[in-house]
Parts: sequence; C-alpha cells; structure tokens
Amino acid sequence: MLPLTTLAEGVGYSVVVEPQPERYGGCCDPETHTLAINRRKSVNHRVKPLVHELGHMLFRVERSDDDPELSYSEEGDRSAPDARPTWHTTTEPTAATS
Repeated sequence: MLPLTTLAEGVGYSVVVEPQPERYGGCCDPETHTLAINRRKSVNHRVKPLVHELGHMLFRVERSDDDPELSYSEEGDRSAPDARPTWHTTTEPTAATS
C-alpha cells in the first residue's frame, strides 16, 4: 500500500488505519485531509477501499475553475451514513469475493 499512501501524502492527505463498522472499507474526510481505512479488514482487503477513497481525494484536489459545483450527495457515496462528512466504501460480498 506504500505507493498509494505516498500518493495521498503528496497532496497533503494522511492515511490512517482505524477500527470502523465491519461493513465499511474506509472513508475520506476532506476537512482533516485524512483517508481512514478499516483496520478490521485484512491487508489484502484494504487496497480496494484505499483506491476508492483516493478517487474522492483526487476529485477534491484536482479541481479546475470550469468543473461543476456538486453537492455532497452528488459527489459522495449515496449509501453512506450522514453521521460524518465523509464517504464510506462498503465491502459487501460479491460472487468474486464470497
């Protein structure tokens, strides 16, 4: 995961691994410039959420003047709980992972 965390650090974000509810893979908090990845997942299962959250991060840091202004619900994961101003990736089993 080092090249991915280096990418985040290169634009001023930090990556932390912390306990989260089991169904979440991670979240992006643009206010604190933090990508948080769920500690409850195996190392191999942390990569996909990190890539997803990097996408949210890049959406925020690589904006140009002609980009449309999007609301939180238009930009983020609509299935995320509204408790924090973040996006969560879920790790629901699929045919490929179950």
